Amino acid sequence: MCTHYFVFLYTFQLTAHTEKHRFGRRNLLGSTTISLRDLTVGGNTYTRPLYPNLPKDLGRLRLVLCYHREKRRLLVTVVRATNLPSRVIPADSYVVVELRGSDNEVLAQVRTKERHFSNNPVYKEVFSFDLPSRPIEDWDFTNIQHPLDNVSLTITVHRRKLFFGDDTIGCVTLRSEVRTNGYSHLWKCKRSPYQPITEWHDLKSVSKFIT
Repeated sequence: MCTHYFVFLYTFQLTAHTEKHRFGRRNLLGSTTISLRDLTVGGNTYTRPLYPNLPKDLGRLRLVLCYHREKRRLLVTVVRATNLPSRVIPADSYVVVELRGSDNEVLAQVRTKERHFSNNPVYKEVFSFDLPSRPIEDWDFTNIQHPLDNVSLTITVHRRKLFFGDDTIGCVTLRSEVRTNGYSHLWKCKRSPYQPITEWHDLKSVSKFIT
């Protein structure tokens, strides 16, 4: 219990500098972070991008995914967010969930109700998505794909504003894939149908988000 809690909380900050020049100063090359929960046991090598400034902490989002194989349906539960950034007062926020196809086309879009004056809002809303099926004439029996391999989820947290449109706080994109640091949330969902899979996700800037 203590070990899991430790891994969940702690993040390493790594900073790269040039060697000291004749005036005794070092120039900052960039910084990056890596969470203990992303590390695996063993002598593994990790590659992380260097940022001129550390990326801003945009908060985290807790999601539950459950795949119903017979109905070809994906249930997405938006549970809560934590540590959302605020300017003066805690944000009014809501979450938009999009199901996208293999060509990145939006197949379905839903949103939660607004939560007011909280940087740690609790949503607890469940959404159901019917996964697209391919026409039988398009089937390739030599390469049969799982329904979750042809879709992705984009979950975006928005800050409500009275004027000039709402702000985007950050987003998460989920795909069914195996990554160097483990299995993705959607991949685990694919491997364990009918079983709710819960994970926390770091919110990323929309302009810099790469999956």
